[in-house]
Amino acid sequence: MLRSRLLAGRHGLVHGFTTRVLSDDWEAIGAATGVPAIARAAQVHGAEVLEADEGGPLGEGDAILVTRPGVLAAVRVADCVPVLLAAPGGVCAVHAGWRGTVAGIVPGAVRRLCEATGCRAEQVLAAIGPCIAQRSYEVGEEVLAAVRNITDAPVIAGRHVDLKATNAALLAAAGVVHIDVLPQDTFTDPRLHSYRRDGAAAGRQVGVIGWV
Repeated sequence: MLRSRLLAGRHGLVHGFTTRVLSDDWEAIGAATGVPAIARAAQVHGAEVLEADEGGPLGEGDAILVTRPGVLAAVRVADCVPVLLAAPGGVCAVHAGWRGTVAGIVPGAVRRLCEATGCRAEQVLAAIGPCIAQRSYEVGEEVLAAVRNITDAPVIAGRHVDLKATNAALLAAAGVVHIDVLPQDTFTDPRLHSYRRDGAAAGRQVGVIGWV
């Protein structure tokens, strides 16, 4: 599993981003993390944040909020952005494709996490995991216009959007100051699944996080 240096040093915090080796094998991920209870949602590229206090599948949503120790929050991605949030007393795993990003899934997750734990945004730790890089992500005018509407940060070059930088900017705007961005590009890294590269045959990576 790939891990964030920001999150790795926190006692009692379990997290990671899988590669092709584990993919979305929940039993194997539970064994690798030592936490078999993994909450996950039916992802729909929206902005719904679901709360869970036990492992297993939930309804439709693109972020999982957990405040119970011993339960991991998980999201599945190929080229979309996995964002893991940790705060004293809770965690949130976020699936942020371009639609979810422009719909406000990331700042919404930060707000819900702070409400659930009573913490401030500056206490939240955020790790942005492997996703498609700007150089690999050429998009149409619909996406360019949508991204321009949510941030003034320099995240567009020609017809290419930087989803990592976009979500980092949204986190910062929400008050998060501790942000780690992993460098991997799902499109060019053979260890990782990519929908844009592999099409419908693409598998999924998983981002997981939880207090134990």
